[in-house]
Amino acid sequence: MEKVNFSSNNLAKLDVSKGENITELYIQNNRLEEIDLLQNKKIEILDCTDNPLRYIKGYVPLSAGKDFLILEAGKGGSVGLKYNPQEGQQYFAYPDDEHDFDGWYNILGDRISREIIWTDSYGTGREMFAMFREK
Repeated sequence: MEKVNFSSNNLAKLDVSKGENITELYIQNNRLEEIDLLQNKKIEILDCTDNPLRYIKGYVPLSAGKDFLILEAGKGGSVGLKYNPQEGQQYFAYPDDEHDFDGWYNILGDRISREIIWTDSYGTGREMFAMFREK
């Protein structure tokens, strides 16, 4: 079990691809614009909130099959992700000042939720988009 905490370090880039044994990763409150966790299949707890993330990809630990998860931000905002066994998967949408959050959409274009912080009870991997609209 390996716990890694890079929170509040003003990081703009982070490569954890060699951290195959990371089980807990805390990278909130940085300047990260994308994070790729596909090499980190053992992560059970993740917090990458409060970053200007446009793109997050990784695996869902709450799924028996370790399904992939991709979160993308549409124009006008950014996304965050937090998961742990107690709270489940939580998606965070951060609209820019001149935008409002429109909703979470799946790859087919269906709106799944209007909640800016959404706890997903689905529990498996998927591709989700946070969409924003101009005020």
